[in-house]
Amino acid sequence: MFEFTIIFKIVISLIIVILTMYGLLFVIKKYSPIATGFSNTNDIKIRDIKFIGKDKGLFTVEFYNKIILFSFSPNSIEKIEEKEIEVKDNE
Repeated sequence: MFEFTIIFKIVISLIIVILTMYGLLFVIKKYSPIATGFSNTNDIKIRDIKFIGKDKGLFTVEFYNKIILFSFSPNSIEKIEEKEIEVKDNE
């Protein structure tokens, strides 16, 4: 039979390992966004959607420093135009 102390030591060890892994994940996400691929800002934003007909329309997407205009229908999505935008620094 197992003693209570062995089970207690195993449970405490697992809790320590889980807390350590959570702490490392928190530090990596907070202090190293470039290395992990995480970003504090949204890289892709859907700015506007306009319907032309029942199943047809236009939508604009902001992606990095560009605004891209797309058209959509039930059969396809097409890129119409792309425009660079100025980035405003908050300094």
